[in-house]
Amino acid sequence: EPLTDYSHFKWMCEEDLAKADLGAVEWVIIRPATVCGYAPRLRLDLTVNILTISALAKKRITVHGGDQTRPNLNILDMIRAYSTFLEAPLEKIHRKTFNVGFENRSVGDIAEMAKSVVNDPEVKIVVEPTHDHRSYRVNSDKVAREVGFRPEHTIEDAIRSLASAWNEGR
Repeated sequence: EPLTDYSHFKWMCEEDLAKADLGAVEWVIIRPATVCGYAPRLRLDLTVNILTISALAKKRITVHGGDQTRPNLNILDMIRAYSTFLEAPLEKIHRKTFNVGFENRSVGDIAEMAKSVVNDPEVKIVVEPTHDHRSYRVNSDKVAREVGFRPEHTIEDAIRSLASAWNEGR
């Protein structure tokens, strides 16, 4: 059930790929949850990352709404997932689509986690109203059942990696 133009067009591309005659080309569609945690080229416009960096840099976490649910996946598990798919037997993955996610948490919960992990008494959480109450959830039962992939790294692990990188000047 795509909720935005972005997700709707991604879904349309998946449908086109599934119908395409690609001959002997082997393919699989991987739908990752929102990737979080430190990476040399990390995105700072994603929920876990921006809330954590705000806590570290501004001592203020601004939450718009807070009840919205966001699916997350630690970058370390995303790397493991890609490796798993590259090594998986073709008959298990060819022409299939897999969600890869781990924790479906509210934005408010993520803000509280960031504040707790950063562990700075000066950090404040400020909740502001929003008109955007969209929530997203990812179910990854299929990838666990059919490929045997299960995430191992949590949102808190991602927050710790961001805080560590910040404290080390990375």
